[in-house]
Amino acid sequence: MAAVSWKEMLLLTGLVVGCYWNSLACGFAFDDVSAILDNKDLRPSTPVRNLFLNDFWGTPMAEERSHKSYRPLTVFTFRLNYLFSELSAASYHLLNVVLHAVVCVLFLRVTRLFLDGTFSLVAALLFAVHPIHTEAVTGVVGRAELLSSIFLLAAFLAYTKSTGADHSIVWAPIALTVVLVAAATLCKEQGITVVGICCVHEVFVAQGDHGQLHSPSVRAHTQGAMSSVICVMEVLWKLVKGELRQQLMPYTEAFNVDLMPQGDQKFTLPMLLDTLRQVVQGKDGFPYALLQTLVKLIVLVISTLLLVIVRVQVIQSQLPVFTSALVPRLRPPPRSLAQRHKIRARSHEGAAD
Repeated sequence: MAAVSWKEMLLLTGLVVGCYWNSLACGFAFDDVSAILDNKDLRPSTPVRNLFLNDFWGTPMAEERSHKSYRPLTVFTFRLNYLFSELSAASYHLLNVVLHAVVCVLFLRVTRLFLDGTFSLVAALLFAVHPIHTEAVTGVVGRAELLSSIFLLAAFLAYTKSTGADHSIVWAPIALTVVLVAAATLCKEQGITVVGICCVHEVFVAQGDHGQLHSPSVRAHTQGAMSSVICVMEVLWKLVKGELRQQLMPYTEAFNVDLMPQGDQKFTLPMLLDTLRQVVQGKDGFPYALLQTLVKLIVLVISTLLLVIVRVQVIQSQLPVFTSALVPRLRPPPRSLAQRHKIRARSHEGAAD
């Protein structure tokens, strides 16, 4: 993978600044008012720990009217803005522009994994100026998408280094990936989707590069890793099998899904663990590349499951409540609707004449 040169970084940064410099003159609009102007969590008088107890809009998560949007890292950056410039909108917009430039550089790093230098640079340049990013960059609350994208791309880049030169599993990048996924999720909930991207990369890209692994040391390392993963899965299963059903009950009932049905079970997690244990202790001819892929995927799934459990605990197993204050278009003023109807009716009359 070719490194990103400082000239390419400057080119991307200059292009981003050229596109979004005029956003520095903008004020706070729409959701910015609730997230910035009305949010007490930005004030120095509010304890920092409240960021982890309240939702994105400053409402305590325990309250029923809470939106349940849990993005403490994003709110923390708002708090830093307030610390340096209070409610000067220009500083908030400036940081958004800088973050978008960082996203573009990371995107270039990712494209270099699959494309050559010229095509990857063109892709990054198009990404930088694409109008779909306008709302995320010019709206202050769009910082949640920017921060989540930074950690998402960084997590994927870290995961691509999880295979060593001898095709063994390198655990440091995997651990870093899990940390970055958690950070992306704490910026915006969609950050957790990078786990699926990593799984697809492992199955369709990295797996094709492994081939058959015949090194005894690599096989022993893989067997030990798989055994450890199985033990962890067994412990987690015993810890959450009763709690998980209770915590996810509102969601499973809403979609008429039983996460862990009672009664006769044809396929259970303990049965899966027994099967995996037999595989690990099986013949030497087993494709250890496949076993390594399985180990990595299980680690990612376990990490994702833990993040989901923590997320459900944070929102106290309650579904989010959408209010007209957060989504004004849900309840437009009747007078406004009447005026629109009059204008529409008159336009039809004029057309008929």
